[in-house]
Amino acid sequence: MSAISRTDQQRAILDIQDLQNCRTTGTGASLVINGLVTVGSLFTGNLPLVYMSAFSFAGNWLGHTFARETIVRDDLRVHTYAIIHALTEKNNLLKEKDQLINDQRLEIEKLKTINLELEDKVQRLEEAQKSFDELNAEHLQILEDQRKQIEERGGFLSRLTGLVEGYETRKTKLLEEIGQAKEEREQLQQDIKSLLSQQKRINEQLAARITDLGDIADKMNGATKV
Repeated sequence: MSAISRTDQQRAILDIQDLQNCRTTGTGASLVINGLVTVGSLFTGNLPLVYMSAFSFAGNWLGHTFARETIVRDDLRVHTYAIIHALTEKNNLLKEKDQLINDQRLEIEKLKTINLELEDKVQRLEEAQKSFDELNAEHLQILEDQRKQIEERGGFLSRLTGLVEGYETRKTKLLEEIGQAKEEREQLQQDIKSLLSQQKRINEQLAARITDLGDIADKMNGATKV
């Protein structure tokens, strides 16, 4: 005997629950009518009608019992489907959460890589700036020494001409090196700006994903409560 049948046997022939569903309402009404007919037949002494009413009552009672069991099964089926749906939705939310976590890990690793590249660019920029300053100081000192030599040897016209020409040549070369170093420094600065912009964009995406993860956690809590 099933649990549904045992539960149904604990109920009265007719109760208030039968009025909550049209199926049991109809079968319950038939039981009442058959019962009244049976009782009336007993009082009038109409035995054939008593037998017919009794058989009809028994048939209606079986139908009433079956209707009750059907309602219980339908309710169990609905609750089971609701639980399965809730568990499926919760499982999907967990998968989505895991996917977001994995995406965040990838974004974090990418952000770490960009930070390392940024640190390397900054270090190279500092080294280039230091080298640039040292180079300028060295060449300026050389030019100053040459200027002093030219002034000290102003009496020697031939050597003066050669020194002046060498001075101009080295000055031109120095200006070219200074210009090249400046271009390299500007390029490094542009790279740093690009990396900073990319880092900002990744941070914004990471913040958005964290917000999505919070929404999913709220949905999971709601699904768990259901």
